[in-house]
Amino acid sequence: MAKKVLTLVAAAAACLAAAASAAAYVTPPANTAGVHSLITCLYHGTNPPPPGVIGGTGDSKGSISASTDLWLTIGWGANTQAQLGNFLAAEYGSVVISQYDETTKTVGSTVDSISWGNPTLKKQTDVSLWTAPAAVNDPRLNSGRPFWQSRFYWNVGLLPSGSYWVAPDFELTKTTFDGTSNVPAGPWDNTGCEMVVS
Repeated sequence: MAKKVLTLVAAAAACLAAAASAAAYVTPPANTAGVHSLITCLYHGTNPPPPGVIGGTGDSKGSISASTDLWLTIGWGANTQAQLGNFLAAEYGSVVISQYDETTKTVGSTVDSISWGNPTLKKQTDVSLWTAPAAVNDPRLNSGRPFWQSRFYWNVGLLPSGSYWVAPDFELTKTTFDGTSNVPAGPWDNTGCEMVVS
């Protein structure tokens, strides 16, 4: 009986550890030199311009060096912490980086990729690539109104000089209200774009 109780206690502890691990948020890099935003790929509006180039045209951060640790990031904001929590409970996805031939505009073999969450469960508990929700009060953002934000960070590491294609696939399992509009279930902001490493 004692052995059975110990086994059950150990199993319960393992489940708690796994749950704690699943709920662990990512820590942004202290050195932001290699942080580049996926927003370069993503434009909105009735007549949006074509996607920019990460590390090139449209990337306010400038070029990407082959000797700099690369991080890709994007954020999600909502008016309240509860609304942001609803988003984190619904998001999942993947990002794929492939070789890219600028001349022929051909996407080649996969160089690196990452995925998170389990869309088949229609339930999301994997926030390991997102920062913990934080209040933001910056007069330059959100028309000066305070809001809550979480940011996605993927540490890609070092990439050789060349051209790449970045294909994000951010998904929602359910319609999510950000305080201003309803974002329907399914893909959001999934335009791919070129990335150049020099």
